[in-house]
Amino acid sequence: MSQPNQQNEESENKMSFDEEYYLNETFNGKDLSESELKEIEFTGCTFEKVNFEKTKLKYVRFENCTFKSCNLGLVKLTGSRFIDCEFFDCKMIGINWTEAEEPVKIKVESSKIDYSIFFAMDLRRIEITECEAREVNFENADISKGKFNGTNFISSKFKNTNLSASDFREASNYDINPEFNKIKKAKFSMPEVMTLLQCFDIEIS
Repeated sequence: MSQPNQQNEESENKMSFDEEYYLNETFNGKDLSESELKEIEFTGCTFEKVNFEKTKLKYVRFENCTFKSCNLGLVKLTGSRFIDCEFFDCKMIGINWTEAEEPVKIKVESSKIDYSIFFAMDLRRIEITECEAREVNFENADISKGKFNGTNFISSKFKNTNLSASDFREASNYDINPEFNKIKKAKFSMPEVMTLLQCFDIEIS
């Protein structure tokens, strides 16, 4: 049975939004898990250690916002927009980004984005660096001119993906077939770049 002070603390951390527009505000340590936000606009706001797990974001607009150490696992993005937003040290597992309104313009650093879906999305100039990206679906997506330095792409899917002029230096465990993806002017580093040759059934010594 919960103690009264624990219940009061949980109640204080629970958060709701009464306004339709928030500008340059900071939200710290709040719990929005399994709640619903609808038709709200955030501009220049900072979210730090905010729990968005399983939150339903319906037609919410984030512009020039920063997320630090937040949990966005399994968040629903129905019609929501992300314009020039940055995520640092966040848990972003299992997000279906195709539910968001395009284009999605985000920078993700030192975060976990496992099991996310970016299928057939316009993600030009996206940045996903120093991240864990297990089983992420990039099929049919345009990630040209993106930056993916230092990210672990184990079991992620790249097919009919436009990687032109993207930067995969220091990235690892990617499985990219040059026959089924556009890689013109993309940057890779040794030794991982050698995996691009696997589809040609050749021996390298």
